[in-house]
Amino acid sequence: MINHFRVDSKLIHGQITTRLLAFKHCNRILLIDDTVAGDESMRNIFSTVIPHSVKIHFRGMGDALNALERAQASANRYLVIVRTPETALALFAQRGYLGTSMNHIACQLGLTKAALYKHYTSKREILDKIVEQ
Repeated sequence: MINHFRVDSKLIHGQITTRLLAFKHCNRILLIDDTVAGDESMRNIFSTVIPHSVKIHFRGMGDALNALERAQASANRYLVIVRTPETALALFAQRGYLGTSMNHIACQLGLTKAALYKHYTSKREILDKIVEQ
């Protein structure tokens, strides 16, 4: 299951490895980023900074939706990390801004709507974050 979803331009850093994994009781990380997924050196660096008890999976955007579905269906507890809110952008492109609801975004990410609202107050805020980047 997906316990937590995080948009973080630094991806993995001290806050992730020392606090968030323990607080959210996660034993897996799903890191979705094309650059990292395609760079063995980056994958090795990120793999060495997380606790040995946590397994990390690297995926690019092409496999992101399938990976999220698998993570949600799993008995493991996942922390999902992305650099930018690309999944929401893909939904907006697919359905249009008006045709995309917070529920659609939450479902694509494998989250409850309540979990999504912990990070973003509206789809406008998500869109603003995308435009910022």
